[in-house]
Amino acid sequence: LTDEHNEPYKINIYCNPLRIKAGGFDKIDILIEVLDIKENPVVSKKIAIDCEYGILNCNNYETDINGVVHLIYESAYSKCTDKLTARTLTDDSSIIEQCITIINE
Repeated sequence: LTDEHNEPYKINIYCNPLRIKAGGFDKIDILIEVLDIKENPVVSKKIAIDCEYGILNCNNYETDINGVVHLIYESAYSKCTDKLTARTLTDDSSIIEQCITIINE
């Protein structure tokens, strides 16, 4: 780790489990981490997060001091395979994107 912060280079999404019960009653924690090319956290970076079927609950879409955005995913009402996508912009307006698949069964 260094004290300097560069522009975003990659996004990691941490989610466990990836299979949940459909019906809108099951919830899982999701952490989205934004790192620079030297694996340092990118602080105060806006992240766009969306999914196709479930509900996302997030108080702050800006990375914290650890380069992380925390959110809660609520399951879809019907059985489906949902795709959660996180995006951010680099300094030259290129898009960095990462996706995961959550199975609502």
